[in-house]
Amino acid sequence: MERETKKIILPLSKCEVEIITFLNWGEKEKIQDIIMSGAKIEDAQTGKVGLDAGVMLKSKYALLEVAIKNIKCGEEVKSYSKDWIDNLRIEDGDFLNEELEKLNELKKK
Repeated sequence: MERETKKIILPLSKCEVEIITFLNWGEKEKIQDIIMSGAKIEDAQTGKVGLDAGVMLKSKYALLEVAIKNIKCGEEVKSYSKDWIDNLRIEDGDFLNEELEKLNELKKK
């Protein structure tokens, strides 16, 4: 099934990024599984649970990988890569992250 996508323009680089408009159930579960993998019971008697903060970054990369369909910078069209994301200016990366976090907000409505 082909999913609806939308195009966003990153504010500094002006790259056009095509992203999906919703997560499917399997994608949501995959991302939640990554987050839950970081939960550690610190004290079984009190039920105190800790969270490995590194899983939050892993879940962001998983969301980026699932959500980005293609990237157009000037005439060059490319697929998602961790290298491309890691080399974005902070403002562009934060903008893209905010747009993708809206995918999770949609399911709550």
